[in-house]
Amino acid sequence: MAGASTDAQVDALAAEIRQLKADLKTQGLKSSEINHHQAVVAKVQELQRLKSQLSSDDPRTDAAFFARQKQEAEDAQKQKQADLTHQRAELKAAEQSAPQPLIQRKIFHLFRHAGTGPTFHYEPPPRLNSKDCGFGAGEEPNPPVYITEKWDGTTMQATAQHIFKRIDLWGKRRDGDPSQRYSLRLLAWKDGDGAWRGLDFLEADQRLLEAMRPHLSKLASLDEGLCVYFEAVHTDINANFKHLPGFADIRVFDFSRSGSHGVGRFLPFDETIELAKRFDLPLVAYEYRKKLTAEELWADLEKASKRHYATAPAMLEGFVVREAGAGGRIAKARVEQLEAAAAVTAAAVQADPKPKMRSKTKAEAKAQPAQPNAPGEQPLAKTASWSVPIFTDAERMSRKGARAAPAMAFLATVCAISGTSAAASLLQSEVFGELLERYQRGGVPQDWQAHRFDCQCESMMHLAKKLLGYGILLGIPLSPAFSSDAIYLLAWLLLVVLIAFYFPGYHDILTVVVKLCRNLVEQIMKEIRDGPELWTGKGQFWQEMTEKHQRMDGILEDTWALAAWVVLPRLAALLIFGLTGLVACLSAVVTSQNGLIAFAGLLLICVIVLSIAERLMEMASITQMCMTPKSKTPGIRSYAIAKSGPSPCSESGLKNAGYSNFGEERADHARFLTYLTINRTGVEMFGVLIDAQLIARYLFQATTMFLALFSYMLANLDIKQEDLMGHVYKTGCYFSQMFHFKGENC
Repeated sequence: MAGASTDAQVDALAAEIRQLKADLKTQGLKSSEINHHQAVVAKVQELQRLKSQLSSDDPRTDAAFFARQKQEAEDAQKQKQADLTHQRAELKAAEQSAPQPLIQRKIFHLFRHAGTGPTFHYEPPPRLNSKDCGFGAGEEPNPPVYITEKWDGTTMQATAQHIFKRIDLWGKRRDGDPSQRYSLRLLAWKDGDGAWRGLDFLEADQRLLEAMRPHLSKLASLDEGLCVYFEAVHTDINANFKHLPGFADIRVFDFSRSGSHGVGRFLPFDETIELAKRFDLPLVAYEYRKKLTAEELWADLEKASKRHYATAPAMLEGFVVREAGAGGRIAKARVEQLEAAAAVTAAAVQADPKPKMRSKTKAEAKAQPAQPNAPGEQPLAKTASWSVPIFTDAERMSRKGARAAPAMAFLATVCAISGTSAAASLLQSEVFGELLERYQRGGVPQDWQAHRFDCQCESMMHLAKKLLGYGILLGIPLSPAFSSDAIYLLAWLLLVVLIAFYFPGYHDILTVVVKLCRNLVEQIMKEIRDGPELWTGKGQFWQEMTEKHQRMDGILEDTWALAAWVVLPRLAALLIFGLTGLVACLSAVVTSQNGLIAFAGLLLICVIVLSIAERLMEMASITQMCMTPKSKTPGIRSYAIAKSGPSPCSESGLKNAGYSNFGEERADHARFLTYLTINRTGVEMFGVLIDAQLIARYLFQATTMFLALFSYMLANLDIKQEDLMGHVYKTGCYFSQMFHFKGENC
C-alpha cells in the first residue's frame, strides 16, 4: 500500500479485517475469540492509527460511522412505528367490515366433577354430566357418538375471505353466561387481488402463519357461508409439542354454515368428515360408537394417559364426544382431570385406610383394671409423656419413616455433588471470566491480604455453622433408621464429612458470583450517581448509560443462566434436608412419644427455611440495586430518578456530556428513565425474577406452615410446660453417657 492515500489505506485495511474475520468464523471461532485474535487485534490497531490521521469531518472516522449508524437506527424505528400505526388502522377497518361467523361454542365436561381450579377433578364412579352437556338425559340418553381426539392448540376459524383467532374474554373468571365467554379477533383477510392480507404484518404471529401456510389456498377455496374450525399447533406455542422440532400444522374439528340471513349452525360431524376430505384439510382422528356409555369412556380415558395422537408423537390431551346424526350434543373429557381424580382418591385412602375406632377417654383408661403379666414376663416400665425414645429400641419411631431419612440424606448428597459440578462449569465459562475482568478493572481492595483473610474466615464460619446445624439436627432424625448406636454414629460422621466436603465448594462459588455481580452493578451506579458533570467518556452520557446497562443486563442474564444450575441443586439439597426433618417430625408426632425427634425435625425445617431465605436475599439484593426507585436506597434507578428536574449540568459539563443544550440532555434522561421502568433487570432464574416480593411470599407461606406444624405437634405429643426442662435435662444426660462424660446427677 506504499504511496497510496490515507483514505485508500483505511478502505483497504478495513476490507482486510472483514475478510480475516470471515475466514476465522469459517474455522469455527466464536465472535469473542475472533475479536481477541492476535492478527485481528494487530490490524485493528493499525486501522485506528490510520483513522487518527483523517480529518475530523471525514466519513471514515469512528465518530462519523457511529453517527450514521445511530441515524439509520432512528430512521428505521420511525419507519417501523409508522408502518405499525398504518397496519393497525388497516386491520381495525377490515375487522369492522368483516361479517362475523358463528363463534366456536363452549364445550362442557362429559363426566360429573368436583372442586375448582387446582382441585378440579372428575368424580368417580363414572357418571355423565347431564346437567351441562345433555348426555345421559332426554329421550335418547346414550346416543351413537363420534369420539374425536382433543388437540392442545390455539383455536382458530376461517372462511374463504377471513381468518380469525378465538379470544377468551373471561380469563380466569368462570361465572356468567358461557355463550358470552368468547369473541373473535381478525388475523387476515383477502384483498382485492385475492391474496391474504395481514399475515405478514409486524404484529402478526409468525408461528400461526407457519402452521397455516400449507393450507391457505385450501381455506381460500371454501364455499361461501362455510366456516372451518381448527387448532393451530406449533413447537413454540404448545408445551405438548416442545420435543418436536419444526412441528407446525392445523387440525380441523368442526364446520358451520351460515344462511342468507347470516344465522349460522354447526354441521353434524358426518358432514365435517366429508368437507375435510373435499377440501383436503387435516382432520382430528375419530372413532364411531353405536352407544355412549360412561364406564367405557372412563376406561378409554384411563388408557389415553399413555397414548399418543394418531398423527403426532405427543401425549393425547383427551377426547371430544359428539352426538352422531342431527343431534347437537357435545362434551369433552380430559386426561389430566381423570388423573386428578385418581390422586384425590389415593390421598383419601392414605389419610383414612381403616374405619376410625373411638379412643378411650382418660377416665375409662384409668378405670380399666391392669392385666396381669404372663408367666416369666417382665413388667413394662412406665414411660413419661415426654421422653428420649430415639435412643432405645423399644421406643423407636416407625421403620417406614425412619428409613426415608437416610434415603433423603443420600439424595441431598447427590444434589450437592451435582451443584459442585455445575459450579466448576461456571468457573470455566466465558461470562465468569468477563465478570472477573470487570471486577479487576474496577479496582481490587487495597489491603488484598486482609480482604482474602476475611473471606477465608467467613467461609470457615459458614462451614462451622452448617456442621453444627445440619450435622446435629439431621443426626437426631436419622438415628432410628439404624439398628445400633455404633452404626448410627458411623453413618452420622460420614454425613458430616460429606457436608464438610461438598457444601463449602458451591457455597463459596455462589458467594463470589454474588459479589462480582454486585460490583458490576455498582460500577454503573457510581457513574450515574456522579452524573454527566463528572463523566470522562465519549458520546452522550445517558445513551452511553443505556448501552452499558444493556451490556450489564446481558452479563447478569448469562451469569445466572449458569449459576441457576448451582443454586438449584443447593436448594434441592436444602429442601430434601427439610423433608427429612418433616418426615421425622410427623413420624414422631404419630407415635406421640418421640419428643426429641419431633423438635429436632421442627428445628431442622426452621434452619432450612432461613438458609433458603438467606441465599435468596443475597440474590434479591442485586435485583434491588438494579430496580429500586426509593430515594434512600442506593440503586441504578433511584440514582437516575435523583437526577430528575432541572439539569444537574453546568454549561461546561453539558458539553462534556455530549449535549448541545439542556433540553436535549433532559429528553435523553427521560428516555433513560423510561427504559429502566420497562426493562426489569436483576437476578433471574428459569424465568423468575428474584426480588423482595418473591422472598416475602416465600417466608409468609413457610412461617404459616411452620406454626401449623408446631401447633399440631404440641397438641399430639401432649407436652406440658412444667415437664419441658426435665426432658431437656434427660436428653443431656443421655448424650453424656453416650460419649462417656457422665455428670454427677445423671
